[in-house]
Amino acid sequence: MGSVGKVAFVAILGLGAITGVLVYYVFGQASPVPGAIESIYRQNLPTSDNVTQDTSQASSEEANATSTNATSTNAAVS
Repeated sequence: MGSVGKVAFVAILGLGAITGVLVYYVFGQASPVPGAIESIYRQNLPTSDNVTQDTSQASSEEANATSTNATSTNAAVS
């Protein structure tokens, strides 16, 4: 038929193809499904009813003021 190397090469290719097909289908079965959450670490996010736009805007304005102060201080030090 052929040399041992050729037979081994074809056998390795065949095993690789079989492994690839099996892994493809097994990983497809293990992929996440929307709506199905199976995690012991998951915590639901708080609802948006607890946060108002006024408090969000106030905290972002406070962050901008802090950033401006830090920039002014760094400029004065240099």
